[in-house]
Formats: sequence, structure tokens, C-alpha cells
Amino acid sequence: MAKKQLAVILAGLGLIWASSAHAQAWNALNGQQQSVLAPLASQWDGLPQALKAHLLDAAQHYPKMTPAEQENFRARLPEWSKLDPAARKAARENYDKLKNLPPEQREKLKEKLRAQDAPK
Repeated sequence: MAKKQLAVILAGLGLIWASSAHAQAWNALNGQQQSVLAPLASQWDGLPQALKAHLLDAAQHYPKMTPAEQENFRARLPEWSKLDPAARKAARENYDKLKNLPPEQREKLKEKLRAQDAPK
């Protein structure tokens, strides 16, 4: 009875995802989630719970992504999972800053970053 009451309270607060996502072992993920998150299969059960919740949310949105966005997601997934929480937070903040720049400034910065990443 107490668990049901807690679930109702958490759902009312919009926090029900936290309790369900935290309990997700790799074997409990559905086929679509396992397919999207396959690069992390071997390390999934050892990932921090907050990261699992974030990744499950991303997996839910994966089918709505463009093919280029899907490719980018899959390519960066292993790197992202290895970042510590502070580095992930910094990456999200940098992404938000980039997203909020005027288009001309955003494009200039992207070109600069591409030049830095280009093989020398």
C-alpha cells in the first residue's frame, strides 16, 4: 500500500521516471531500448542511475531523430557514458550555450571546432 501511495505522489510530481529508470537492469530493457543503447550493453548495469535515466529518455526519442542525428547519437554514446557527472554537466551547458547563439556565431564556432578536429 505504501509503495502505491509513493508512486502516486511521485507521479504527481513528475518524478515517477526516476524510480522506474533506476531499477532498469539491461535485461529489463525492451528490444528498442537495447537496440539503441547496444554500444553500452556490457557496461549498462554499472552505469550511474542518473545516466541510465538520461539514456533511456534519449532512447525513447531516438526514432524521432533524423538519420544524421541518430548516427551522431550512436557515435558519441560510448564517449558520453565514460564522462564523469561534472564533465557531462559541462557538456550540456556548452551545448545549451551553442544552441542559443545567433546562427552566424554558431556557424563560425562550428567551423572553428571542425578545423581543430581535422586530421593534421
